Amino acid sequence: HAAKYVYAPVPGLSHARNVGAASARSDLIAYLDDDAVADRRWIARLVAPFYDDRAMVVTGRIDPLDLPNAIGDRYLEIAFQRAFVGCVDRETLGWFWLANTGHIGVGGNMMLRREAFQHWPGFDTRLGRGALIAGSEEHCAFFQLIDRGYRCIHVPEAVVSHPGVRSAEQLQNFEQMIENALAYFTLLFAEYLAHRRELLRGIMRRF
Repeated sequence: HAAKYVYAPVPGLSHARNVGAASARSDLIAYLDDDAVADRRWIARLVAPFYDDRAMVVTGRIDPLDLPNAIGDRYLEIAFQRAFVGCVDRETLGWFWLANTGHIGVGGNMMLRREAFQHWPGFDTRLGRGALIAGSEEHCAFFQLIDRGYRCIHVPEAVVSHPGVRSAEQLQNFEQMIENALAYFTLLFAEYLAHRRELLRGIMRRF
């Protein structure tokens, strides 16, 4: 299939995504996890919304491949019971909170225009697996792109399936990633002064 493998010596998911994007030559760049299984119509359904010139990111749905026990049920509750919003831009009510809390989609099923990397510094290498804050890198990307005037679209028909959690240790690691959201909120509070009020309002509503 003319696949090309690119080695990224610096660890970290965000760094790897940036290296992959820099190596790509197509107009659109799709991301999924290495243990995910894509539906045969996955690519076509992610591509379709890019007829919208303002669409810079399109995300899809992630289904569990297996739910073997009560641990898997808990994983399903955490990972997949989330209300996604179909289209988010700066005119969307509450867009800042939606973008930064996973209501647009997740990094294991997303497609970006390669053009995005010309207007945006790329995935924040301080975030994501292998970084100090092990998560929220895709949410930060969605937020930064929307803040620049672009649009993110969620397409639930674009499906990839991902293995579920099989042990209590894996579930604990997954829940730890959710707790890392608090560290990410601290970063947002420190670096994005213009959005502090929206951030605090969202935290107060949630907690």
